[in-house]
Amino acid sequence: ILGAVREHVHDPHQLLTSVQEVLRPGGLIFLSVPNFACDEQKQFGEDWDALSFPHHLLHFTPVTLRRLVEAHGLQVQELRINSRASWVRRSYNQVLARDDVKGLKRLWTKVRRLRPFIQLKSWWSARRKQGNCLFLIAQRPMSKTVNKPVRSSAA
Repeated sequence: ILGAVREHVHDPHQLLTSVQEVLRPGGLIFLSVPNFACDEQKQFGEDWDALSFPHHLLHFTPVTLRRLVEAHGLQVQELRINSRASWVRRSYNQVLARDDVKGLKRLWTKVRRLRPFIQLKSWWSARRKQGNCLFLIAQRPMSKTVNKPVRSSAA
């Protein structure tokens, strides 16, 4: 299980190569990473919590995450787009921490970060496949042949 790990490593190809070496044929790998293609990234821009510079070195979209995993010979079993309400709240908090957010914009931001609004926004984003979190399950093929990764510039 690699929950919120891949965006922190310098070389995700090396990480997947290492995982594949210890993964038995038919074994599963579970990954979760922030979704760079989500609505929140567009809405919050530099205040999007999941950007988290310098901690998050890489960012993934559904396409780039799938491409990276498949480049290592793993078969994607499921790719889900979820939304985590706590990430939305932290993004609103980052907006409020800025000095240039004043008046009505500040008040409206405070209202939108209340729990019912956050939960509704998270639910709606996930329903529209625009959630802030990608969850992927991949399987190592049953054959014992290990495919060498094909590096691409997409990840």
